[in-house]
Amino acid sequence: MTLDEVRAAHRVCILFDGGDEAALGAARRLWRSLASAGLPARYFERANAGWTLRAQSPR
Repeated sequence: MTLDEVRAAHRVCILFDGGDEAALGAARRLWRSLASAGLPARYFERANAGWTLRAQSPR
C-alpha cells in the first residue's frame, strides 16, 4: 500500500503477527512512513480484554 492510497482511504487497518520478526519490522517501517508523511496512525495491541491503544502519531 502506498502513502497516496492511504491518503485516499477513509480508514486502513493493517494486521500483523507481532511474534514474526519480519512482519514486525515491516509494520515498524510502515509506521515511520505514515508518521513522517504527517498521516494519523494508531497502534493497538490485542490483550485479553480486547484491544488497547499503545501509540498514536500526532496529527
